[in-house]
Amino acid sequence: MKAPCETSHGRLQFSLRSHDHKQAWAILKISRKRYCTARPWKTAGMSREQFEQILAVLPEGAVDVIHLEADAERLIAAAFGEVEDQKA
Repeated sequence: MKAPCETSHGRLQFSLRSHDHKQAWAILKISRKRYCTARPWKTAGMSREQFEQILAVLPEGAVDVIHLEADAERLIAAAFGEVEDQKA
């Protein structure tokens, strides 16, 4: 994946950045402060190192799909209210 970065001369230069070289908060598309405050590795019940290793091997676009599904769930809840699972 190519990521643009601006040089001091104002031209765009592209560098190859591997998904596994990105910081964990960048993969999750949140700020570093929010990442450290939320501590998602604790919610997942694992060490920070284990959590970040898993993030590093996620396929490109996996986080985008998760974000879209969460957005859809929030929209449905806002439109129709919370619906409990009804098991017979």
